Parts: sequence; structure tokens; C-alpha cells
Amino acid sequence: MKIIKNIELRALLHGFPELREIDSLAKVPYGLDQDNEVYYTINNKRHVGVLKIYSSRKTTRVHEISKTMSFFCDKGICVPEVLGVGSLSDKRPYIWMQNIPGKQNIRYSKRKIQQIARHMARVHIIDSCKLEKDIIFSQPIIPEIPWDNVGPYLLMMREELLILNEYILGHIYPKGIIHGDYSWGNCLFSNLGKLNSVIDWDHSRQDFYIIDIARAQIFFSFDVKDNFRLEREREFIMAYSLVRPLTENEIKDLKIHIQIQMIRMLIETHYFTNTKSVSLNRFTGTQAAILPKRLDKKIKNFKTISLMRRPNNKY
Repeated sequence: MKIIKNIELRALLHGFPELREIDSLAKVPYGLDQDNEVYYTINNKRHVGVLKIYSSRKTTRVHEISKTMSFFCDKGICVPEVLGVGSLSDKRPYIWMQNIPGKQNIRYSKRKIQQIARHMARVHIIDSCKLEKDIIFSQPIIPEIPWDNVGPYLLMMREELLILNEYILGHIYPKGIIHGDYSWGNCLFSNLGKLNSVIDWDHSRQDFYIIDIARAQIFFSFDVKDNFRLEREREFIMAYSLVRPLTENEIKDLKIHIQIQMIRMLIETHYFTNTKSVSLNRFTGTQAAILPKRLDKKIKNFKTISLMRRPNNKY
């Protein structure tokens, strides 16, 4: 890891009292997202926190993320405590948060899935009305990319997305604050397999709970060969439902929402990897799970499973 000290560090953190105790920074590799910088903050050779610096998000949005994390942390949800939030001398906003020990573990286990599902459900059942007044950020139907500059493949995916959205148009689902990006990479486990924390709340927003549930299946319900495993989805939903039972519409429309989230992710990932010249060869594990070719395969495999699946599956 790159260590930043002395003049460079003082210039970066100048004028921020809450960051004065930091001796040095150790840069953390941050996957596909090249727009943010993440550092371990070190004091007396100990990791005392994590500093996340945003290059493309507005300061107001970063404050929303910070407020959401603090809200759920205060409610006893396993979320890193926010230690500070603001803007650096170069105007880039940052969040300084607690460094929670744990490791990202992409090896599937029923126990881990159940813990993640219960964590999500606990987030969803908390009365967040007070927070929702400050968080107005729902997911648009179509990903916001410059559509004039894309090829026929992505345009075809957009049309499929519009067709799927027509199926659920007008359907009523419970709504509140969601995490927006439950994945193996955002779940930290102890050596004993206990879920220590869910990190990366950058996609948190006010939206339908079913979106959180559906997106999570892209990571948790497919095996290493990108085949959709109904039993894994069932395990997740059963664990989730012990905390918050799904509504009839959520059960009925879940498979459509899973397809929608996969296509959205495919569009965004395909656009990102082709416009930012990201080398795909260096990504493994969770990062590799969202690469365009694998997502395309997942979508095809999921459609095959969906055709064989009985409607109104009650789990």
C-alpha cells in the first residue's frame, strides 16, 4: 500500500481538526471505481480509521451519505461510525469513518447469507421518516449515461429494460432508505464468520426495498459458474422474511426486479469499462462478478430459470 506522509499529507489535511491525529495514510485499492480514493488513516502505526475522498460526487450528496450512515449506526445497525465529514483544501468532499476489522469473503455459506439478509431487513424495518426528509434520491428507470454515444448492444438492453419496467408499472411496494449495494465486497466478516459490518453506503437512497433485495441476488444467488441457484435465493428470502415479511407484490415481482437490476448493472458496467479504459484482467472475485461478459451470462441463465419457475412462489 502507498504510504503518504509529511508535506503531501499536511497539504491534503491542512485545516481539519478532526484529522490532526493522523500520522500517515495508506492507500487502499478500490476496485473498479477510479473516481474515489480510500485510505487507511494511521496513528502510531495503528489503523484508526478509513478516509474516503470523493472526486465525482457533490458535497451535498456526500453529506447525505454521512447522515445515512450515522442514522443507522445510532440505531444499532452494523455500520462504520462516521468520525468526520467535510471538504479538503482541493474542494473534494470526504468522509472519515471507523475502521472496522473484518475481511471480504466471497465464499458462499448459508450462515453468511442469512446474516446479510437479516442485516438488510433490519435496515428496512427501521422507521426512517425523519431521515427521508433529507434524502430525496431515487433510482431513475434508465441509467443516466450519455445514450447518444453508445452502441446498438446497450440500446437493445435499454429497450429490454423499458419493457420490464412496463410489467411493474403502478405496482405498489414498501419504500424507505435502502443501502443500494449489498455484495460480498461490502460485507466484512470476522475470522469466525460473523458479519462485522456492511460498508460502502454511497448508493444509499430512498427507494423500494425490493430493489435492495433484487440487486443482492446478483451477488449471492449465483454460483461460480454464473448459474442462478434457486435454493440460495430461497435461503436469503426466508432469512429476510423472519425480520420483515415480503408483501404479495414483492414476492410476485421479485424475478422481474432481479432482471431489471442485472440489466441496469450490465449497462452501467459495460459503459464504465469501455469509456474509462479499465483493464479487466486485474479483477477477481466480487469485482469480476460484475464484468459485462459475466453479467450477460448471468442474465441468460436467469431467464432460463425464470421460465421454469412457478409464478407466485411463496418461498
